[in-house]
Amino acid sequence: MITIEINKKKVEAEPGETILTALKRAGVSVPTLCHMSNLFPSGACRMCVV
Repeated sequence: MITIEINKKKVEAEPGETILTALKRAGVSVPTLCHMSNLFPSGACRMCVV
């Protein structure tokens, strides 16, 4: 387990899990475009900065 702190909230992440996935599982909302089903992920928008 890895502990991440975001907005003074500690979140546990599994080895190999992305930061974005761990935060979503913990109920932390991170705006993204790359995970929208109708858009192709380019990894260049930098909206989430994760």
